[in-house]
Amino acid sequence: MKKKNLIYIGLFVVILSFIFFNKKENKHPENQNEIISNLRGNISKRIFNNSIKLIKRDSVAYEGKAFLIFLNKEKFWLLDNYSNKIVSYSKKLEFIESNGVRGESPSEHQSIKNADFIEKGYYTFDFEQQMIKKFTTNRNIDSLNYYMSFRDDDLWISDCTSIGEDIFLTANSNDFDFNFSLYNIKQKKIISKIDIVPIIKQLYPLYNISEKGRDIIFEGYFSKSPKGEIIYSCNKIGAVFLFTERGKFIKAFKTIDELGVPKFKLKNVGNGIKIHTLEPDFYGNYSRAINTNFIFILSNILSERYSENRILDIYDPKEGDYLFSYLLDNLKDGQKPDQIVADEKYLYVLFENSSIDRYEIIYKK
Repeated sequence: MKKKNLIYIGLFVVILSFIFFNKKENKHPENQNEIISNLRGNISKRIFNNSIKLIKRDSVAYEGKAFLIFLNKEKFWLLDNYSNKIVSYSKKLEFIESNGVRGESPSEHQSIKNADFIEKGYYTFDFEQQMIKKFTTNRNIDSLNYYMSFRDDDLWISDCTSIGEDIFLTANSNDFDFNFSLYNIKQKKIISKIDIVPIIKQLYPLYNISEKGRDIIFEGYFSKSPKGEIIYSCNKIGAVFLFTERGKFIKAFKTIDELGVPKFKLKNVGNGIKIHTLEPDFYGNYSRAINTNFIFILSNILSERYSENRILDIYDPKEGDYLFSYLLDNLKDGQKPDQIVADEKYLYVLFENSSIDRYEIIYKK
């Protein structure tokens, strides 16, 4: 009798183990085919219900190389990552002016990655120099007021956004660490910080997060609405982070593709050469924008039925719940949407050829 009971107990343990490991495997796929299959299953849940309509109102063909786009209550601007200039337009895409000079001194830029206009001046963030700078403008002459350098810090800034007078919300990282921090650049001091890893573990509890390579695993960008709402989305994880206009973390949520946490590996490419790589290496969240009504994620997780067009996945700005999707058409020559930014009435889209379209957002009830 005891032997029979032991057999039943053994079978029960085996069944439980089978269920557990299969569940874990489904949550954390190990091979490329399984990952792609899961992605296809997730994006098949997209809803196209015509809740909004985008009507093109204005367009401009920028002649340089536009990299990122931004918006405030008064104007729109782009960053040219070749000339390292900030090029400003009216909300109707009428040219206003350009600011910034390419060079290596603190008053110049080598790799401008963020900019924000303030009264009688502007802020910039230079990734290569690892400096956040404040400039004043007087009679079309830009003067550097002061800057904060992060080059000698343990953690480098990968992106940032201004949230008030001299205060910046930053994404700081190195090979082993990644956090969001608040800095006062005039006083050159940190105000607060929050580690990203515990947040990611809550979103993906069954994933083992690599100890190394965290600077590229969690790499992403901030986006701020003209009213001050802030989001950060990871490029290669289906994760979006919400912040108040004062930079306080609210919550994180997963995008509809549920793109998981990639593994950081050292890959041998031959002749004794090894390179760092992510597996899988999918650039899922291509761009992001937020207004009072919606969070917009420009997804690069495509499907054959979309004719290689990128998709706007749209979420609730308070809870992060997925709402619906919108097919954002390529240009006639096949150029894809590359970056987005939004206010309450308009969505601005930067295409791969550096042209910009302004679309009116028509909300349907």
